[in-house]
Amino acid sequence: MALLSVIGLLEAMVFGLTHPIYALNLQQAGFSESEIGFNATLGGLGVFLVGPFVPWLIARAGYRNFTVFCFMMAAAAIGVLAVEPGFAGWCISRLLLGVALGSLWILTEAWLNEIVPDTARGRANSVFQFCYSIGFMAGPVLVIAVGFAGHAPIAAMALLAVTGGIAALFLPQPRTAEAHARLDLGVAREALPLISVAFVTGLVETALYTMLPIFGQKAGFGEDGSLSLLIALSVGAISLALPLGLLSDRYSRTLLLACVTGGALLSMVLLMAGTLSYAMALAGTFLAGGTIIGMYSISLIILGQQYAQRALASVAACYSMSYALGSTFGGVMGGAAVEKGGAIGLPLLVGAVIGAYAVYRIVVAGQHHVYKSGGRQRAQWKRT
Repeated sequence: MALLSVIGLLEAMVFGLTHPIYALNLQQAGFSESEIGFNATLGGLGVFLVGPFVPWLIARAGYRNFTVFCFMMAAAAIGVLAVEPGFAGWCISRLLLGVALGSLWILTEAWLNEIVPDTARGRANSVFQFCYSIGFMAGPVLVIAVGFAGHAPIAAMALLAVTGGIAALFLPQPRTAEAHARLDLGVAREALPLISVAFVTGLVETALYTMLPIFGQKAGFGEDGSLSLLIALSVGAISLALPLGLLSDRYSRTLLLACVTGGALLSMVLLMAGTLSYAMALAGTFLAGGTIIGMYSISLIILGQQYAQRALASVAACYSMSYALGSTFGGVMGGAAVEKGGAIGLPLLVGAVIGAYAVYRIVVAGQHHVYKSGGRQRAQWKRT
């Protein structure tokens, strides 16, 4: 578990370096904002391209071998940048890196849930998510330290990828083999109420990380105050990851997911009030960071509990693809919400999306209760 968390940390550091290095280098080279945006979408596209094949690849190569291969593939995709390619080269590099990082994202989450006992599933996932969040935050910090231009940042990214591949060599293969060597869509449909959480969190996280600086500017907090909101969002995700994971090992995970969803809705109420109070805006973004990542991690814990030893790679692949799909809509919808509704448009959008999910879960739970009640009545009738 500790080694997998280290691998998640290295993976997240490479991922965190990706966004500023690619965007700033393309901007310096004179490419337009639309071209930079197109390059960024190729990273998410990589998740969709590789997601359906990850269960098959895990079944054929095994978790450890596939992890090593993905890290080496990431290092090779980064190394392409050292020859100063044109726009097409930057796009090919971003797509290949998206495939490698997307595969790592899916298989490390599946691998972790495959090997940990159910009594420690929450603790293991919270440690992993904590390390991942730290790594993601460390990426931009490294850009400040080594810069974004020249060979130094490229070498730093490639070195991190190679280090991840070497660390993976020390991990033993799980004792149990994957039950399905293909993407099991039947299981994905069965797990849809939980997989949909990834879509919701991908959408709202992207909207918040993209538009919070604009929200702060429109609310009159200035440049420093607006950037502080982003820091509060990340600090909330890091601070609440471990407590929520520990709670999920002691109490009902379904009930905890409902409480965290309610907390996410409350955070948007605070953020609406934050248009009038900077302290309230900071409190809202801190709570949002912790509860939204809590929705993601607790749903993943429940999926691990229900599908370990069964079709975990398929569920993890669909979960990651669902998050990537939500993130493709988050920036566009967040921008439109702020453009049409001003500062309050952002919390209204995020609150509406989370509220719609909460209603959906209540409806699904009600249908499940009716189905189970009907089943008991039919069984009683047969016995009679």
